[in-house]
Amino acid sequence: MRLKFLKETAIIIILAAVSAIVFNGFSENGLNIIYKPLEIPPGNTVNLSELKQLLKKANVVLIDARNNAEFIQGHIPGARNLPLQSPRNAKIEFLSKFPKEIVFVLYCINVECSQSEHLAKQLNLLGFSNTHVFNGGWQAWQKAGQNAQ
Repeated sequence: MRLKFLKETAIIIILAAVSAIVFNGFSENGLNIIYKPLEIPPGNTVNLSELKQLLKKANVVLIDARNNAEFIQGHIPGARNLPLQSPRNAKIEFLSKFPKEIVFVLYCINVECSQSEHLAKQLNLLGFSNTHVFNGGWQAWQKAGQNAQ
């Protein structure tokens, strides 16, 4: 009798899990349970010359997504530090100073670094849709012989 109960319980749990997964897959607001690599929409990455043009505009904020220690060692002039690892409330406090229409350009160390892309995605989710990623990052800026702070 106990074995029958365990079998029935296992069947119910399996059916419930399968039903939840199927429902989640068809739900418009379902959880993303299958890993998808982060994709930055085309046109949202900028190269060095595009970055320089953007920085001439008044409504552009440059964000360094690296940690504070790396930021202190050197960064692009005018950049503000908002590490990817910052707590959500710190990000919200930082962002509360800016209108939703502001243009954010984010960067990290180099083209292989994805911190700026992940932070851009987080900013998008918080309602800031005008985000760009300088894909060369700090190393491309230095390699081009640009000024540093």
